[in-house]
Amino acid sequence: MINNEFNVGEKFAMRVNFNLKQFNDKNSQIWLTTTISGERVRIFTKMNIEPRYWIRTTRFQVGEKANENLGDCEQKKSNRLINRKIEAILGFCHDYSDIVCGNSPLEGTMPHTPNNFKRYITNRINGLEDSVSSYIKRLIEAKKKECNRNGVRISEGTVENHQYCFKLLNDYCQESHKRLAWNLFDRCFENSFTSWCWRRNFKANTIMSQFKIIKHWLNRAEEDRLVTNGSFHHYISKAGNADGTTHVYLTEDEIQRIFDIDFGSDAIKEQLGRQLAQSCIERTRDIFCFACWCGLRFQDWNAPKEVVMSGDVAIVRTYNNKTQEYSCAPITPIMQSIIDKYGGIEHVRLTINGKEVSKGTAIKHIQTCAKLAGINEEVQIKETKGGEVSHTIKPKYQLITTHVARRSAASNYHKRGASWADIMAMTGHKSEDTLKRYVCLTDIEKAARLAV
Repeated sequence: MINNEFNVGEKFAMRVNFNLKQFNDKNSQIWLTTTISGERVRIFTKMNIEPRYWIRTTRFQVGEKANENLGDCEQKKSNRLINRKIEAILGFCHDYSDIVCGNSPLEGTMPHTPNNFKRYITNRINGLEDSVSSYIKRLIEAKKKECNRNGVRISEGTVENHQYCFKLLNDYCQESHKRLAWNLFDRCFENSFTSWCWRRNFKANTIMSQFKIIKHWLNRAEEDRLVTNGSFHHYISKAGNADGTTHVYLTEDEIQRIFDIDFGSDAIKEQLGRQLAQSCIERTRDIFCFACWCGLRFQDWNAPKEVVMSGDVAIVRTYNNKTQEYSCAPITPIMQSIIDKYGGIEHVRLTINGKEVSKGTAIKHIQTCAKLAGINEEVQIKETKGGEVSHTIKPKYQLITTHVARRSAASNYHKRGASWADIMAMTGHKSEDTLKRYVCLTDIEKAARLAV
């Protein structure tokens, strides 16, 4: 039978029943009943059933429900659905008890009174208390204080990704003239939302990322008994480099050529003109080259760093803002030159006059440096946008972003023969599969490695 009793230590105790309003009607209403502080509370569940399909108990028993063994196939299916809804309503009662006892991380507290119970359960049944928007907003707000499975606080970037996904979901509903409700997430939602994203020229990986976040929300909603349709479990949210976009990396020679640019020479000054500040672009170049040898994300370029020794080998340890752990990399000649140039590892930061350089400005500077270094070989690019695959040819310097530093470190150390485990210690990746997506060797380079 269904468990209708709720006990939270000595803080809370309540029993609810489900009864038919009339047993002589052909189709009778199902009501939730309980007693709070001596007052009888009755709530209509918005469900009806023929009395002959209802398991009736005495007033001293609990567990009335639909009989799933009576009737034809359609009736049995209907009875099972009624029992699932009863279980969901009991889940609402559990949630109410958590709120009363102050055990709900997403809610405040409320006094246990007949009016509060009736209002809360009625609103949950009507779908008003936990609308999708308010529920997701609370999840995002709670995520700011959550930790991952390793006990590390969720990064600001993850929270921003959730906020962006929520904005996209609202835009989708507005443009598609759909209501943002729990029944939106049926088996048709995946194709509909994907098509909408294609029309906005999103890449496949971007779309997969949104589905990953949406599935996270729906999993939580399912745990809270707000979602009963399990179609969302089949939404595709993992596909690696789903859009097949071509990624590039810088070889050791190319990194050296960028590092060797002499910004004090008349030729370079003439090429740069007045568009870029010399000190700013030079510092960007230096920090980028430093990152190319230790695989840093852009958000970690200004993170705390320290130099430690392992025997005769100097190691740089950098705090990783995303995982809140330290990553380690050996100090190469280029890295040592940069450390010496700025007077110590603590000064290896991308800041100008105390202000951090923006990512957009850094990318502009990096691409200018790559162009100055003659990294202009033609690269055939494959991209999937809006569901359409395109092939274009671009000079390599136009494809270099801040994240190329991370791909360059992984690719070059892989070419040197370093183990996946050692490279993961540098990049901070937790799995080889994820790391391997950062190794961007061309088909020609792979073929050359096969030569004996």
